[in-house]
Amino acid sequence: MTTEKPFRDQPSNLNLLLKQQIIRQLEEANEDHYKRPNYEDCVTIDKKTTISKKIYSSESDFEGLRMTLANTQINESTAAENHKLMCDHYDLLEQVLEHVVQYVECIILESKSMNRLSIALNAFAISDNLITGDATQHFNTLCESPNLATLEEVRTKLFVCLNSNENINSLRYECEEKKRDFHLALKNFKIILEVMNINNSSLKKLQHQFEEVLMKYQECRCVLDKELPYVIAERSKVLSECLGLLGQDMETRLEDKLHFSNQIKKLKTSIDGDGYALVKKEDNV
Repeated sequence: MTTEKPFRDQPSNLNLLLKQQIIRQLEEANEDHYKRPNYEDCVTIDKKTTISKKIYSSESDFEGLRMTLANTQINESTAAENHKLMCDHYDLLEQVLEHVVQYVECIILESKSMNRLSIALNAFAISDNLITGDATQHFNTLCESPNLATLEEVRTKLFVCLNSNENINSLRYECEEKKRDFHLALKNFKIILEVMNINNSSLKKLQHQFEEVLMKYQECRCVLDKELPYVIAERSKVLSECLGLLGQDMETRLEDKLHFSNQIKKLKTSIDGDGYALVKKEDNV
């Protein structure tokens, strides 16, 4: 996290044209259009961060407002850190779910490939009389179509879970935009308070503008912070269910892979003992 420079490290000679432009924008702002967002349903918002409605006219009043802004920045930094921890947890869980999907798809592909190879090897072994008795029965079992019902169920559950995050993604994008707006408004407010002399009316409009940006950011973050725990809990439940199903299915597949390994070894021995010989191809004269 980048630490912003203290107020007195800001340049003391702001460009006159910039000063006039900002003052003009403040004077032209329509105060009647200002409306504070409704926060009754968002109990996590810290009301202490709201700036007082007092109009600052003396140097001490300006200093008090600077301190209020500094406290606001500290409080928002703490809230942002807690918010980031929750988002990181969500991202990690999503990554785990994606890897489980990839693993399930690999198992499905392996099962189908093992089945096709078993059919081909069985046909080859029968044509050359390389296997008999129990070996034939084991190969016939391996040649049966693999049961992929459990794996398909797991994959479907994971796909549905991973594709149901559009609302969260939209909220996170909006929250990042509001966060950038807040940091920009905070930076500009600090500069104006440090290097400009503005009248009470302009300062009041500036306060309203900053509070509006702050409130919108807090509201968006609050909604996301209330939604994330629910989504994380739901996804954790899906992950638990899928891991349970996958673990049971893997036990059966391990037995099939062991039988397949044994049959391959036996077939290799039969091929070696069947009198196959390498014949050197004579060069054409």
